[in-house]
Amino acid sequence: MDIASFAKTARIAIASLFFIIGYVATRDLFFTSLLMLSASAVVLAGFVVIMKKAFSSLDFRFEFQNVGKLLWACLPLCVSALLQNYIVNSPKYAIDMVLSSDIQGIFNILFLPVFAINVLSMFIFNPVVAEMGKWWLAGEKGRLIKSVRIHVLVLLLITLLAAAGGYLCGCELLGFVYGVDLRVYKKLLSALMLLGGVTALATFFSVVVTIMRKQNRIIIAYAVAVIVSLIVSRPLVESYGLGGAAMLYGVVMMTVMLILLISVMRGLHSKTMTVNR
Repeated sequence: MDIASFAKTARIAIASLFFIIGYVATRDLFFTSLLMLSASAVVLAGFVVIMKKAFSSLDFRFEFQNVGKLLWACLPLCVSALLQNYIVNSPKYAIDMVLSSDIQGIFNILFLPVFAINVLSMFIFNPVVAEMGKWWLAGEKGRLIKSVRIHVLVLLLITLLAAAGGYLCGCELLGFVYGVDLRVYKKLLSALMLLGGVTALATFFSVVVTIMRKQNRIIIAYAVAVIVSLIVSRPLVESYGLGGAAMLYGVVMMTVMLILLISVMRGLHSKTMTVNR
């Protein structure tokens, strides 16, 4: 696991570096994307060789049947990731249809800290994912429910602190970095930070659902959110501008979070588990 984690980190870092260099040198996005893909493939192949040397007992065999099973098992996560990418960016698409590029730029600046909450949340719950998986398989209901509750409370606390910090000094800091006066958007930034907490909860619940081997529920959650987004995105942004874009993001992420929360609760109460307090 440590070598695999290092390999993934190195692949992303090297591919990103090639992307930056390629785009600065050519300004051709298509060529740069191919360059990044090639760099990723070379690094990935290199680490396969490294792992074979590090673990001499490994016997590498390419079997289409096993690859097919793996792709099928991971398909729900792949589709969910694509749908998630769409709904996270749906406010930007709506702004692009209705408002100006200047408003789009302001929204992108205000939206940046939302991702920070989600990334920070992963540092909190990722270290215990393996343990949660063991508790699920062992039927230790008490420990799993306790862990879920604790992580939800921690994520809520972080969200409230981030929203308060965003209201007090977030606009000033972002304005200083980007050279834009954002002080009139204090409330909007705080609202987006709160919605970032909803996104973090949705991400956490998707991990728990995956532990339960119910990945299809993730597809359902994001598919419903995409449908909701297609229905309400333009009316909200036309009526409320930037505020409507924030409301759109809140509606779609609340939809995802609530569906996944229901899936987690049903999964925890349907499985016969040993209570371990």
